[in-house]
Amino acid sequence: MKNTENAQDNKRDIALNKKWQSKCKFLFKQKKKVEEDINECLNKTPLFFKCPNGQVKRSHPWMSTFGHGIQQGIFMINASLASHILDHFNNIESVDPSKSRRNRQKMRSNIKKYAKSMREGNWDVAASIIFEEGTGALLDGQNRLEALLSVAKEQSPNNLSDFSLEFSVIYGADQSIQDHVDKGSSRTIIQTARIKGLIADRDTNGIAALKILEGISHKLSEGNGYDRSLANEADIFASWDEIEPNTQMSYEDICRWIAEMTSEKSAYELHLGHKICLAQGYIFNKEKTELFVECITADVDSLEELRERGIDTTFSTKEFSSVKVCRSYFKKLSHNKKLNGSNGGSAKPFHYGHMLYFLTQFLEGKKTSSICYRELSCDPKKLSQAKYVNLGECDHEEEEDFLQSLLNI
Repeated sequence: MKNTENAQDNKRDIALNKKWQSKCKFLFKQKKKVEEDINECLNKTPLFFKCPNGQVKRSHPWMSTFGHGIQQGIFMINASLASHILDHFNNIESVDPSKSRRNRQKMRSNIKKYAKSMREGNWDVAASIIFEEGTGALLDGQNRLEALLSVAKEQSPNNLSDFSLEFSVIYGADQSIQDHVDKGSSRTIIQTARIKGLIADRDTNGIAALKILEGISHKLSEGNGYDRSLANEADIFASWDEIEPNTQMSYEDICRWIAEMTSEKSAYELHLGHKICLAQGYIFNKEKTELFVECITADVDSLEELRERGIDTTFSTKEFSSVKVCRSYFKKLSHNKKLNGSNGGSAKPFHYGHMLYFLTQFLEGKKTSSICYRELSCDPKKLSQAKYVNLGECDHEEEEDFLQSLLNI
């Protein structure tokens, strides 16, 4: 009896399964038909159209879903259309910052990899090209379209529209989706800053300034090391426009000034650790640090300007002796780099420590005769030792405890 019931259950399951499969096949068939109709319609989309006021506007097939939310499909894209999208819908600049749309820099290695797959007929459509609803801005996929264009120029140079490939396309997306794409290929803070419009594509000063701000944000208050957990990208970006209370300048302006003086206008090469220390010094004592930076980076023309301001550019006085030794230190660094190469990021704490010594010697007007190293500290107990210095930040609880201990002696 039990076996009979099991057999009946199996027959019913098989029948239901066949019915389910038939329904799925029908739905898939209908979906395919709909996709074909949409594809045909989109392929007829004009790339330019005239507004009622006579203004000509650019367009492309995936500008909008007309209120139907995010849509996804597989579409044929030819190289002429790819070129149109890259020229007019990638890295859109607007006088209204909220309407600007930026991608990170194109990755030449990825473009070459994609182009190779396309040439060899192994192109995988899995990763989607993404467009923003309404603006039609390209939010992701610029490297794939660039690869398509490069292969088309090889194989169909006379008519780019003759070369096309299938791509997965997501359209009708919100611009915020850029915060979640490309997670398999991590963005640098510079790439993200470009996308957010904090720095322009060829803004070398902005790039250097942002690296300085990142260093300040990760700088430990004790010692010369760094801790990336102290600030994430969002914290650093939030600080970019923030006004620093002591100087009444934005952190962007502070870091841009340091970057300009230590890069474009400098007679010597300064490393990131040096620049981070100088930025902190600028915040602590703007006037004196500004003069110190002008002196240590001065080239022939700048030295003449300093002389006109009454400054002895031999830097032989006690007050400016740290400048003289610091300039000798830069020459030594440059010589060592030529002999041994650069130590890269591993040298950042050491560069910071040397600059901390020269800067604090200048701020305190002390005679300097040799290259030394100092460590940052906020601990009053340590600050009684010559090895440790600070730039105005102290642990007040420890300071009170230390003073109390002196009173109890």
